[in-house]
Amino acid sequence: MLAVSLSSLSSTTSLAAAQSTAASSSTTLRVRGTIEKYEVATRILSVSTANGTVRFTLALTARIRQGWHAIDASLLETLTGYRVDVRYSESGGKKTVESVHVNGKAKG
Repeated sequence: MLAVSLSSLSSTTSLAAAQSTAASSSTTLRVRGTIEKYEVATRILSVSTANGTVRFTLALTARIRQGWHAIDASLLETLTGYRVDVRYSESGGKKTVESVHVNGKAKG
């Protein structure tokens, strides 16, 4: 009887853990493009892509790098025309940036 109870408890715990992980996990998406503009006051980053302009909200915890160096978000305002890789999550139609990697000045 004890073995059955422990087995049942283990199954219930595993199921709860799996449901919790599925509910809390979110998909990280990626887009590549060129910085069109960055609005410091609203923390909105606009990236020009092959499919048009995409606007992102920059999270306070977003990691921003240029090359191998971490940079402050306010510097994005001076990097118009630079190529970027943006990793973000989307919830309720709102795109929130997790990281930005500035690659270099776009050709052209």
